[in-house]
Amino acid sequence: MLNYVINKDIKNRLQTIVNLNEETNTIELYDTIVSEKYWEDQPGITANEFVNKLSTLKGDITVRINSRGGEVGNALVIYQRLREHNGAVNMVVDGYAYSSAGWILLAGTNRTINTGGLVMVHNPMMYCEVTKESDFDEIKNQWIAHQSSIINIITDRTTLKQDVVKNMMEKTTFMTANEAIENGFCHALQNTTNTLNTFKPEIRNAVPEEVKKTSFWNEINKENILTDRILKAKLKALK
Repeated sequence: MLNYVINKDIKNRLQTIVNLNEETNTIELYDTIVSEKYWEDQPGITANEFVNKLSTLKGDITVRINSRGGEVGNALVIYQRLREHNGAVNMVVDGYAYSSAGWILLAGTNRTINTGGLVMVHNPMMYCEVTKESDFDEIKNQWIAHQSSIINIITDRTTLKQDVVKNMMEKTTFMTANEAIENGFCHALQNTTNTLNTFKPEIRNAVPEEVKKTSFWNEINKENILTDRILKAKLKALK
């Protein structure tokens, strides 16, 4: 345990650095995508909720995914708005990226997946009202249009060919982390030793010189990777 006694002002500055680093531009897509909500505590996330959060973030962002997918129309809005975001979009699969969440993932500039993560693609599902025979033709056309839309997204953002993607969707294809990388849905495994807890360069560079001169700062910089978690622990150990 560290027993350094440091100036209160310096300690406050260090805590400020921790707080700034925790203001990460992150959205967690940890729910089913729904078209609307009918009561306040209803599970799910709508495109409006996601876009409202997205609109408050500037520059590079991270979207962490654990979702079984959901309503295609709202998923398309989320995908398009992420593609339009002015900054790098880092997608991280923490658990499931199923169905529409599996191709929302493709909106990312950088796409990583944790070792146990799974990605799944399948054909769209439709629930339709049929009141006359001609409705079947209209339903078929709608379904084909939705399938084609998804195929176009996947082929645009990976090197997979249309017939390959169509076959994957027809079969309902589950991909392990390595398979998701092989198929181009992700670029690499998520490096859990150097995640979002690592200090952002602009914050590290903003550390005042008087802080950098302390024996405390020299000690914590002996760590291979200085993270906000490490700094928090060290701050708690201070007298």
